[in-house]
Amino acid sequence: MTKGFTRGISILLVGSLLSTGCAKTQVTTVARLDGQRTQALQRVPATGTYKAMWTDIDRHHLQTIAGSERFAHKGEHLGFAKVDGQLLATHNDVRLQLSRLPSRAKYVVWRNQQTVKTQFGREMDKLGENSLVVLQKTAIVVIAAGLIAWVGYEAYKHPESFFSSDDCEQH
Repeated sequence: MTKGFTRGISILLVGSLLSTGCAKTQVTTVARLDGQRTQALQRVPATGTYKAMWTDIDRHHLQTIAGSERFAHKGEHLGFAKVDGQLLATHNDVRLQLSRLPSRAKYVVWRNQQTVKTQFGREMDKLGENSLVVLQKTAIVVIAAGLIAWVGYEAYKHPESFFSSDDCEQH
């Protein structure tokens, strides 16, 4: 293999390794309900899957409420309401009873977590796609050049058999 080919493959491998770390986690919380409040309702800012989550005092260790997962489109409403001592989760006009909520829960919120590509990640994807196209075209050129070189070599090495044919009759 030539140094240029090896260098090209190395660049592609390094680029693909760099592109794996080009994303960030985006967390969206909606309709926080805590303390003495009896209801919270808010529009969803981004389409995605939201889970109702709870914590006791320190709002940093959220736990998912089983069976609460909902897919919501941007602009729909998610919220909570306390009715007759029961906490209900709401998604537009649908009400879900949160029966598995522990009694020590002091704070509930709808939460969505998505991994999104950064601008650097999108640019690395473009670079990878362009590199693949270049690699494919280079492979075609190398194969064609190899065939032409082989035919030329055979014609040079054996001109008498290469340029004559038993099938042709000369008059």
